[in-house]
Amino acid sequence: MLIYLFVTFLALSDYVESGTSPICGPGTFKIPERIRPIHYDLWIAPDATERTTEGRVDIQLEVVKPLSNWKSIFKISRKPADNQIVLNSDPKFISINEETISFIKNERNIKVKNVCYDETNANVMITLEENLHIGDQGTLHIDFHGMIQDKTSGIFRDDSHRYDGFYSRQLLTQLEATDARKLFPCFDEPSFKATFQLSVLHSIYEIALSNTEVVSTTPHPHDSFKTVTKFAKTPVMSSYLVAFAIGTYDHIERVVANGDITIRVYTPPGRAKEGQLALDTAYKALNVLPKYFGIEFPLKKVDFISSPNFAFGGMENYGLIVYADHFLLVSDDSSSSDRQYSKQTVVHELTHHWLGNMVTLKWWNDAWINEGLTNFFGIQIADEIYPGEGIELNRRANDLMATREEDSHKKVRPESVMTEEEIGDAFWENYEKGTSITRMLRDYVGLSKFQIAIHDFINTYKYKNAQVTDIVPFMESYSGKPIAKFIQTWLNYEGHPMFSVSLNKNMLRIKQTAYSKDSSKNVWSTPMKVLIASKFRQTEIEFTIDTSSLNVDLPEWFNPKDPGSFIKVNPNGTGLFHVLYAPEMFDSLVAAISEKRISMIDRIDILSATSRLVTLEKQSANNLQQLFYALKDEEDPVVVQLMLDVAKVPELMNIAELLAEKLFLKHKLTEPKEYDVFHLEAYVTVLSILAANGDEQLITEAHEMFEKDFKDIPVSMRDLVYSVVIATGTEEQFERLIKWARETRSYQERARAYGVLSNVHTHNKLKTLITALNEDPKPFANKSELLKQVMVKLEEARV
Repeated sequence: MLIYLFVTFLALSDYVESGTSPICGPGTFKIPERIRPIHYDLWIAPDATERTTEGRVDIQLEVVKPLSNWKSIFKISRKPADNQIVLNSDPKFISINEETISFIKNERNIKVKNVCYDETNANVMITLEENLHIGDQGTLHIDFHGMIQDKTSGIFRDDSHRYDGFYSRQLLTQLEATDARKLFPCFDEPSFKATFQLSVLHSIYEIALSNTEVVSTTPHPHDSFKTVTKFAKTPVMSSYLVAFAIGTYDHIERVVANGDITIRVYTPPGRAKEGQLALDTAYKALNVLPKYFGIEFPLKKVDFISSPNFAFGGMENYGLIVYADHFLLVSDDSSSSDRQYSKQTVVHELTHHWLGNMVTLKWWNDAWINEGLTNFFGIQIADEIYPGEGIELNRRANDLMATREEDSHKKVRPESVMTEEEIGDAFWENYEKGTSITRMLRDYVGLSKFQIAIHDFINTYKYKNAQVTDIVPFMESYSGKPIAKFIQTWLNYEGHPMFSVSLNKNMLRIKQTAYSKDSSKNVWSTPMKVLIASKFRQTEIEFTIDTSSLNVDLPEWFNPKDPGSFIKVNPNGTGLFHVLYAPEMFDSLVAAISEKRISMIDRIDILSATSRLVTLEKQSANNLQQLFYALKDEEDPVVVQLMLDVAKVPELMNIAELLAEKLFLKHKLTEPKEYDVFHLEAYVTVLSILAANGDEQLITEAHEMFEKDFKDIPVSMRDLVYSVVIATGTEEQFERLIKWARETRSYQERARAYGVLSNVHTHNKLKTLITALNEDPKPFANKSELLKQVMVKLEEARV
């Protein structure tokens, strides 16, 4: 039997070399690390009309490792031979001209013996007639043809929206995480860092942009309407950061104070003014980020460009950041929330130039380095350069109200990431949970020590790849704390812990338990803060719990039986865990809330946790009722919004709706000056819930406001007013909003109006809306998707 298997394997090996078998190369998503790229010269000629590309690439290679140990023939992976080069090229999108493949070593052309493809893993294996040895260098040349897609992947076409309402042709690239292989043959893994020099053939009437500045433009020798734009060599970087764009643009620019960096925002023709907020934000951020990280910005320029139907908020390509339209193009018709999201996204993508681009994850399961750290710093720095907008507070509250509640079995650092879907999941977890863990780590290490550790980490790993464990020595060195244990539990365990707390005289007793039946049963190393308060005095204590239980001595002055005394675990909601209080401790917190002694963020923490623990039957429903009565005079819209969300019985909903009604009667359909963006967003949500529940006063006022000039409606209230009227109004009002959607020159208003109109349900209105969308030649972001959704609703309405 063993002899038979061995003979079979040898036969398969012959098939691999002959190219007659679907078995090709290692047969794995991850390619061998034996050969590494040093530099790419990439020439590409896209044809937007034919939706095709032609290209050629010269890759300077070096053999850096011996062949890995032979793996068992019973395993899936197979070792390539000494004369084989394995790289990524997706045959569904790229066709390689095999006759053009050459490998030059020491000025000798080594003949190519065979080429085979692994379509499943998007790999190509090139077999040479000579073996390659450690230290060998050479240049691999490949000509190829490709295809231009209509979605955010590889090279794609997404025409921009001009001010005059017409389309302007535009080609862009999106290569993260594994789509560089859809554009050109390459070593498409983050650890294969190299330099790149791009040349792009395009129309003389269009502009080409890429990661770096232009070094030359050369007329095409055979076509006077074409030119080749060549760009400077990039820093050492991963293939997923390669980017270019071709189109017709206006632009605005600013030079950072020291004169070394030019920021340009490229917009569709006629819309340069809408890029001003992004430009100003980038200017502020680039005056802060180099000082924050201790390293200068690595490029001479950074360009911003937008894509109307971009599938992400933004993409951090070195020197050429691509944004979805609504994150880059901001007008007077953009809401306060939209403006804030734009600021956050700009800072986030610039922060990536240090964390992600300069220091890059080694493999996709270390996405915390790229996204968990970046998202945290992006929020912190945006909050610093725009104080008073509640950016960081908004994020912290969201962690308590959403991230924590949804996290029962999610893991930030999965053991294995071997598919595009798994990569996407790893990134998503780090946007949310990974950011919260970074905040906990910052508080555990201490702000100044954390920042110094990050300085050293970036300096040590700049232009290299790093793993999560690589950051630990820096944090431990400056803090003197067991950071490895913290990282091990919080990044590698599923879910998060719950802590049961009780009092025994003057001792706080803490016990770790699983948050839910799906949560990890492991013991977590958790830094913890506890607020201890009497009627006249309060203090915070800090400690780390890394055992299943812990007893903590409380100050001698604290007597839990004294009126006005209470204990709040996790003050300010910086920790991502649940707390289950003993009954007498919970009662004291409720009393403190009644006396307005608990901060807004802590009220959110207690209310959201209680609601969730009641649902899990770990806490009595009476506790939630206690909280609602303690909050009967609540005036903060964020807390009122949460009360409306968690009220599941009529008695509690009545309390929440009365509070919402009071807020409405006080502020009506205005944007209260005392509200930051976070509170304004919550207030609008509160009003939307009131309207959905049929509040007559609000509905009447919305109708009155609708009859005025639409431009006079406060921007943050327009979605609400339009929605109320379309849901409860007349045919004439429906027609008036359609007319406004067609006539307005504002892209934001057009998208807003059509978006609200798409909520209608009757057959006739859906038909009218479809006709309007089809007959309206003017574009807006995701128009085609909206039209599809409305058509599906029409089909459902016919049933």
